[in-house]
Amino acid sequence: RLLKNLPWHPGILTITHDITAAQDFADRYLLLDSTGKLETASALNAENITRLYGKDAVFFLK
Repeated sequence: RLLKNLPWHPGILTITHDITAAQDFADRYLLLDSTGKLETASALNAENITRLYGKDAVFFLK
């Protein structure tokens, strides 16, 4: 559902529910929130992921 609402972008590479894996990539990727706004990698933490996505997914862009 969330993915359908996001703007299409060829750089979306990963959807993950594993926050540890997500944080491992945080220094190399940008976080795309549910409105299509790019967040800085430093915004990637449990609180912000819950705020942005609920418990659904984390999206990464090259």
